[in-house]
Amino acid sequence: MKKDKAKILARGVYAAMSGKDESQVETIVNNFLAYLKEHHLNSLIPQVLEELENIYLSQKGVIKTTISTKDKLSDKEVKQIVDLVSQKSGKQVQVKEAEDKDSFGGAVIKYEDKVIDLSIKKQLNNLAKQLAS
Repeated sequence: MKKDKAKILARGVYAAMSGKDESQVETIVNNFLAYLKEHHLNSLIPQVLEELENIYLSQKGVIKTTISTKDKLSDKEVKQIVDLVSQKSGKQVQVKEAEDKDSFGGAVIKYEDKVIDLSIKKQLNNLAKQLAS
């Protein structure tokens, strides 16, 4: 629910700032921050900032992609994933690698609102479901 609120707020403030000069943007930002404070929504600021960055990057044809793995991937593996996401999304990819020490192996790729789960844990769960049916 918080993420939805952050998205809505970010889209609204981004639209309000579009095409404005620096002093108008400053006024919009100050009013927005006052609104957040008045409505006790300060805790949403990090999510709103993240959504604003996503909107900005999307306007530039770039998407943020997170690749979570147990161990660091080679440059070649990262490039293959970047190429896959770029092909599926039609956009340039800004990649962030994250280590997931709880993973058995494989990778989980997140971009936009999509998740590509190539983890061994997911594969084992799918196999267990098939064996149970």
